[in-house]
Amino acid sequence: MRKILIILPNNLGDVIMALPVLAGLKHRDPFCHITFFVEDGYEGGLINSRFCDRIFKFNRKSIRDSIKNSNWVDGVKELREIISDLKNEEFSEVINLSQHPYIAYVVSVLDRSVIKGRQILRTGNQAIRDNWSQYLYAIPFAREYNKLHATDVYKRVAAVSRHEEENFIKIGPEERTEAARQLAGAGINPYSRIAVLQPGAAYAVKRWPVGNFTELGKMLVRDGYWLIVTGAPAEREIAESIASQLGSACFSFAGRLSFRETVALVDFCEICITADTALMHAASALRKRVFSLFGPTNPVETGPYGDGHLVFSGRCNRRPCFCFECRTQECMKSITPEDVYAGINGSLTGKAGCDVYRSAIGARGDYELVPVTQNSVPYYDRDGASIIQKCFDPEYQIDSEIIADEKFRVRAEEFCNCVLEVETALGSFLKERKIEHIRRYDEIRQEMNKSIGINAFWNAVLNIKLNSIPIINATESVIECQKACRETRLQIAGVFENK
Repeated sequence: MRKILIILPNNLGDVIMALPVLAGLKHRDPFCHITFFVEDGYEGGLINSRFCDRIFKFNRKSIRDSIKNSNWVDGVKELREIISDLKNEEFSEVINLSQHPYIAYVVSVLDRSVIKGRQILRTGNQAIRDNWSQYLYAIPFAREYNKLHATDVYKRVAAVSRHEEENFIKIGPEERTEAARQLAGAGINPYSRIAVLQPGAAYAVKRWPVGNFTELGKMLVRDGYWLIVTGAPAEREIAESIASQLGSACFSFAGRLSFRETVALVDFCEICITADTALMHAASALRKRVFSLFGPTNPVETGPYGDGHLVFSGRCNRRPCFCFECRTQECMKSITPEDVYAGINGSLTGKAGCDVYRSAIGARGDYELVPVTQNSVPYYDRDGASIIQKCFDPEYQIDSEIIADEKFRVRAEEFCNCVLEVETALGSFLKERKIEHIRRYDEIRQEMNKSIGINAFWNAVLNIKLNSIPIINATESVIECQKACRETRLQIAGVFENK
């Protein structure tokens, strides 16, 4: 039996976005055993899943606090027990989807021949060796050249194809019974038309104005919807202020239920209106109609996965900025209650105060955002993103006109020439053993690190490859650096040679 360890410890939304990976692994090998390594409290999307055989929970905060304080012996002991338990499983494959550095240390002690994602080598440096994990780590350096959803990147890292599943999150009979009881206790018929309003988000900058939720709620109540407002304990006051203005047709559950209990409520609902939140991912995994509100984050990467969801994207010339603070919140304010309501009732025209997209799973099995409104501003350079994808997937088909585009050919040639200079400097060092050649190598790399546009993506990939080379001795390390440069150069050149 093939035993697989998936590591993605500490984000509810990310864990849910990885569920199709588990389904794909089981589809490929129904008899494999999948363990999901997750931080305690973030396992909500995994419970009852027929694709996850074991949920391996650990309390990172407890271990960290113990090690930092006087109880460090207990913290180290607990960490050793976790590592020992993982090693005893003797996993055939480890897929580390986490980008947190500390997880790489956990991966390194498992000593598996098949490791995907970040790990620590015996020589002490961090390494990311598989192509699609390198792609995943390169995205933040040039986001405008990525058109893949996080789920689709995760699937490529795990080497699985798309697998249809009715619901990726499974709600058990007892959970449904309790959710129905909660709704009935709030005066809501569980089988009536119910809409979820999720006003909170991890950061204030991602939140839609409270008044907009209230105005939208009034429109939905007039259409016969019952409303439930959800959220964390910290969002209880906001949620109750919305509910108080919407009368008896609305009830706030914010701060009263666990995430899993909230998801069970969503399973009874028809639609969900939310910002970029874990509940958005849960609702889409339950195949509910999601109307998501995006501002500083990127729906191409983390939008509601699946067909037929609507994404309302605020207009701002800096989007997606990924800022944690914003004085104006211009993007979120540009999304009006009227536009969202029109999207819900099907009356949305080609004009709106924001950009609106409909999610779809395309012919290749990848998530796409199809513009609904006129003049919607794309989140990425379509041609450039296609070239990047072709670099990582030689079978990927793109139009010959894109490859022939002089703009991209010139940039590729410029970058490849720089890489060739790096190779030459390293080769000269191997022949002459003069430090001036290493200085030349450093000079070229410093200039390459200033790359912009599509070259910034390629440079990020090259940096990842160079940083992943074991530090053994000067000669062997230089030879490996040469190989990494040559591999990257051929990877890029291959796109333009195979018209």
